[in-house]
Amino acid sequence: MMALKLLTAVLASILGCAAGFTTCSTRTSTEKLWQQQRAGCRALSAASTTSSVPTLTESTIWQLRLKINNLELAKSSVGIEDRIFNLRLNFLEEEGYEPPQGTVRQVAMANDESSGKDELVITKARWMLSEDPEDRKDGLWVWGLFKEPLYPFLLLTMETAEKILDEESNTVLPPLKFYAQIPHTRKDGAVSLDSAVLNVRNTEQLQLVGAVADYFEDVGVGQLQINPLL
Repeated sequence: MMALKLLTAVLASILGCAAGFTTCSTRTSTEKLWQQQRAGCRALSAASTTSSVPTLTESTIWQLRLKINNLELAKSSVGIEDRIFNLRLNFLEEEGYEPPQGTVRQVAMANDESSGKDELVITKARWMLSEDPEDRKDGLWVWGLFKEPLYPFLLLTMETAEKILDEESNTVLPPLKFYAQIPHTRKDGAVSLDSAVLNVRNTEQLQLVGAVADYFEDVGVGQLQINPLL
């Protein structure tokens, strides 16, 4: 009987050690997996914020220069001529859309770069890659089913807040909706955006039979220049 109890105790000790070793090994493996995953996340995060080429993501800040040659202001006898406004932004892509599209996030300029006199504030904006909206006969939508779409244009719509330009003359830039059809190319992941005509988009609602439709009229007022800050 004593020998049987001794054998039972020895077996229990062996099984306990084995179980403890298994638990320890499992815990060690799990910790290694978490460490690898965290390291991978840090690497992806670093890659997304240190991109060396221009992209349409939050990793690239784009500098926009809006040169207004001639803009008539409603309720004012004074217009705007040869005035330059600046702003910076990130393009943010919304997943699940084709063609690629999304919103923008404005990036504040430093005090030593802008005193605020020539910086516009974006209240709403959207962008979308597109073929020529005036000529879709090239069939890029069809080609997009077989290879990476070309999308030679980025269509940008921006709404800006009211801005006081001169208090003495009571010159105020009203809330405006700007529109630009920006030439877009991409090579080896690097995005290139060229200068484009800057338009003010006027919207008017037309009452149709049983429906209401929005009518857009784009009026050219100057030029938009856009460059990445790398």
